[in-house]
Amino acid sequence: MKVGFIGPGQMGMPMVERMCAAGIEVTVCGRRPEVIDALQKVGAKVVPTARDAATDVDLLITCLFSDAQLEATMIDEGALTAMKAGAVFASHVTGSPALLQRLQSMRSDVTIVDAPVSGTADQIRAGTLAVMVGCEPATLPIIQSAVGAYANPIMHVGGLGDAMKVKLVNNILFAATMQLAGAAQALGDALGIDRELLANTLANCSGASRAVALLGGRPFELMEAGTRPYLEKDVTVVAEIAEELGVTLGKLGEVAATYNKIGQARTGDEPEGH
Repeated sequence: MKVGFIGPGQMGMPMVERMCAAGIEVTVCGRRPEVIDALQKVGAKVVPTARDAATDVDLLITCLFSDAQLEATMIDEGALTAMKAGAVFASHVTGSPALLQRLQSMRSDVTIVDAPVSGTADQIRAGTLAVMVGCEPATLPIIQSAVGAYANPIMHVGGLGDAMKVKLVNNILFAATMQLAGAAQALGDALGIDRELLANTLANCSGASRAVALLGGRPFELMEAGTRPYLEKDVTVVAEIAEELGVTLGKLGEVAATYNKIGQARTGDEPEGH
């Protein structure tokens, strides 16, 4: 199977590395000299345009930041047009189910799959990235044959668009629990509890969560600074898609909307509006 790949960045590069190490033939769009060099060193075939990466492949994978980048790549740069009939396109972008439906309507002879991810670059390198997949059951083995090189588990959650909906719920829940983890740390500080001791204890109690584990004993301000660009983007996207789909975010939205405010309250800064 021939795989095309667009988006060899912080997350995308280790995906390519894992696929090449698994013996998969991967053609990647790379433009910067340092990226081209890194791709060639891991055994990928490098081409200059997204259209080239999409040509004559059985599976095209994109790992991009936003719907705007996805639309520019697939439509404006002609990657969707370049795909051969019968090929599969899997998008790791967290965004709008409507855009994927529009891409599908533009190429009925190509199978569009939403495959948003949950995890880090280190998890990709370890082969333990979590991937949600929205597609017909018959398409799943094609996704698993390539994405399985860097992801486990791969969770089939329904048809086109369903994986994106699950990911949006995950993202707003994580943004909210990060706020609650910060609030828990602030309460522990007020009670004179050592931060690392608190985090280690909570990890074995009913208050355990991924957010508490990630925060650990580090000051919330530092964690907030590192995650802010991603969580702000996630919260914004979720709010936009919720409005698009005609649903409300309820209590999750209320808590997630306070992102940044806990750390800023501690430093005395005015919270930024969202």
